[in-house]
Amino acid sequence: NCGEKVASKEWFFILENKEGWFPNMVGWIYICPHCQWPNCYSSKGEWLPWKPFGKEVENLPENIHILYNEARQCMKNQCYTATLLLCRKILMHICIEEWAEEGKNFTFYVDFLMKNGYLPTQKNNWTDKIRTSGNDMNHKNIIADKENAENILKFIQMILQLLYEFPNT
Repeated sequence: NCGEKVASKEWFFILENKEGWFPNMVGWIYICPHCQWPNCYSSKGEWLPWKPFGKEVENLPENIHILYNEARQCMKNQCYTATLLLCRKILMHICIEEWAEEGKNFTFYVDFLMKNGYLPTQKNNWTDKIRTSGNDMNHKNIIADKENAENILKFIQMILQLLYEFPNT
């Protein structure tokens, strides 16, 4: 739940009451020693509640930190269109954080990132994918899929790590 890498000393079986003598074990509940919240592991191999998608990135400006964690939560909750739209917004916030003018269109922000060395200057397929996917989500009757949202959020995570986490280590 809290994301700490700890091992639990307390756990319980989750049993399904079926007819007959022996109940069916369907999972386990582990109590986190750090936050004291329960974590469930199903016999299907799933953790509930699921932790946010991707990795936490250190040293983010507050607004970018909020948006990135919101995108991670959206991905966790299978809200793929919202994830893609938040990734576009994160790129815009990076630009504004780095002194770009506010209120410009998305193409201006992508160009700003490339011209100022925040993204590779050659044709960047990932950035174009964010631009076109986001445009489609905003302006067409299209819903994002898991693979596309996952890949773009991983790309955003990489950019955030390069810009904010690695320079400070």
